[in-house]
Amino acid sequence: MKKALIIVLCVFLLFIPTFVAIVSYVSAQNNPVDQNAVTKIDITDPQGKLYSFDKESAKNVSGVEGGIIAFLTELNSSAKTATELPSPLVGTPYFKVSYYSYDKTTDYKYYFSTDPSSAYYTDNNNKAYRITPEYAEKFLNLDLALCLYPSAESPVLKVGGNDVVQPQNMSWKYLSYNGDYKGVTVPSSDAVNTYDIRSTLNLDFDVSPDYLLVNITNTKDGSTVFDDLYENIDTSIFADNAVYSVTLSAKWYESSGRGNCGEGVYKFIANVLAPAVFYIGETTVDPGEFVVISGKNVVDPAAVTVTTEPEIGVSPVFFSSGDFVHALVPINMELPYSETYKLTVTCDGVSQEFTVNVNNKKFNAQTHTFSAATVTTYRSAKALAEFDATLSQYFTAQYNDLYWLDGGLFLEPVAKRSIRTGFGLNITLSATSTKYRHEGVNYVVSAGDKAISAMGGKIIYTGDLTLSGKTVIVDHGGGLKSLYAHLSSISVSVGDVVEKGQELGVVGATGFTEGTSLHYGLYIFGTPVCPYYLWENGVAVNPSAKQ
Repeated sequence: MKKALIIVLCVFLLFIPTFVAIVSYVSAQNNPVDQNAVTKIDITDPQGKLYSFDKESAKNVSGVEGGIIAFLTELNSSAKTATELPSPLVGTPYFKVSYYSYDKTTDYKYYFSTDPSSAYYTDNNNKAYRITPEYAEKFLNLDLALCLYPSAESPVLKVGGNDVVQPQNMSWKYLSYNGDYKGVTVPSSDAVNTYDIRSTLNLDFDVSPDYLLVNITNTKDGSTVFDDLYENIDTSIFADNAVYSVTLSAKWYESSGRGNCGEGVYKFIANVLAPAVFYIGETTVDPGEFVVISGKNVVDPAAVTVTTEPEIGVSPVFFSSGDFVHALVPINMELPYSETYKLTVTCDGVSQEFTVNVNNKKFNAQTHTFSAATVTTYRSAKALAEFDATLSQYFTAQYNDLYWLDGGLFLEPVAKRSIRTGFGLNITLSATSTKYRHEGVNYVVSAGDKAISAMGGKIIYTGDLTLSGKTVIVDHGGGLKSLYAHLSSISVSVGDVVEKGQELGVVGATGFTEGTSLHYGLYIFGTPVCPYYLWENGVAVNPSAKQ
């Protein structure tokens, strides 16, 4: 009998934890916001920031004894029932607290302001309670309540307009609800980051300091470059490329109008990039020629813009080469002659103006006696559309290697120089009375002559078109392409890199041509330009842009 009783007792003891768990679960269902039943809480502040606490982490919230779960449940218990939520609080932001009790979640809404005498909460049944001032004051002193004090936000420093600099150390206080200054923890960092600087240090605090001392030393030799108030800074120290170590000492004094005060030390490396400077190759050109704009101290070529007055109808594209950037600016042969154009180049807030004078040049006229059948077959609207549709993508391609920059003079594309039709001539086709401007140079050649590349570059197109026959396009970089048409055969392939003078194919009579000939055209992003100047002078780049 005694043995049976012992067995029953042991079984009973084994089930005690289960009984306790069942009782706790039932209790949690009946009273889900009981301190013992709550296993986890989520607090979402009025600005949407989420804080999550389990039973262990809840104990680590400073400012409340027993942890945040115990504090809130005690706050709830001490609150007085209210008839309803005061109308000024209806629809205002609140702290949402989600209490987790086993599988049950219960949401309460807490309405706090900097006035502890007017704090309320509503439970999951939307019943209102007035929080006692004692508990409201305790809550207002928690870091969870910092969002109620805009002045608690520490200053944010940006350098160069975008980069945020963390303080090395910061002491910051804000004016609390009771008129006392309360300290707040400010994120800091020992990292000394590097930021690009142009023209000026450009320190941007969202809360302007009352005192800002700036110490600048040259990292190269350790010499002091500047040590004075920020308002006295000498911008001439940023005129040349340099690398500086910068230390800032900032102070914000107590002020009745501000509601905060403090001081901080910031350190960073200023990589001084001298202001962008631009040069132009030539200021007087003939219609159909082009000018080169070069720039120095340009970090991002895409950031350079060029505006023209009057408008020339192109947007120059800059390409990097060593320490410089370069852009080819075509002056379309259809633009008004005897005109002066103002070009304004802008980059990173720096602007320079150049003027380009376009000479009054007369283009001669020629009449070509093609048969009507030849014209309608090889220079029809369909043939012209095919040419444009096929080659437009190649004319607008961007190739970064600038072969023309140091390539010297351009070659004529055939050894025997006999021009039949020059660049820009006004052509009339007698058979159809069609008129157009000639976009390139036509050469009189002999069968078997070789067509050669006028400058080094990369083959980007080979093909056979109705208008131009067998055709090759060489990309010389920076938007400059050369076209070779009417070939009888092609000896290069797309992707080949060719040298100046290298054979491209054999001249022929394919496409729209008067017997055996070679049509040679030069284009800048699809705008035809005259090649004559390049045979004697090469591309005119300002000497200062090659140093």
